[in-house]
Amino acid sequence: MAQRRIEHTFECNPATFWSDIFFDEGYNQQVFVQRLKFERWAIVERQDTAEGFRRVIEAVPSVGDLPGPIKALLKNGAGYREVGRFLEGSSRYEFEVVSNSLGERLQVAGVVTVEPVDGGRCRRVQTLDVRAKVFGIGSMLENHIIDNMVKGYEKSARHTQRWLAERAG
Repeated sequence: MAQRRIEHTFECNPATFWSDIFFDEGYNQQVFVQRLKFERWAIVERQDTAEGFRRVIEAVPSVGDLPGPIKALLKNGAGYREVGRFLEGSSRYEFEVVSNSLGERLQVAGVVTVEPVDGGRCRRVQTLDVRAKVFGIGSMLENHIIDNMVKGYEKSARHTQRWLAERAG
């Protein structure tokens, strides 16, 4: 299993982060489609719950250059469904990713929390867990996925910081 913890600090409070960034569909289209070059990113379902809400996203990232063994696994493409739930009281979003190609052989899960920090800012903390049950290349696949997710979060953090600065100025 590959795991990673990623932290970014933003010039906004947690409520603004959740409402105007993380859960804003227009903002996410900018990040995923325009910045990260996803072929598709769309919220396909959203349900209110007693704790917050549940949502389902369908996404197709661009794959770029993939190692041959990984590319061979993606017969149904690199698309996935993210099933997440937001627990409003704890400022926590939990998600699982279901691969269109690998199904049960790939497990990707994570948690995003946002906490206030001094000066009206907030810190987003993401933990990622990736487990690939693919003989011979499982750890290569896990590390490739984690590395791509980290790069994506870094790009989205830079975009978020620019976006917040433009609105503040």
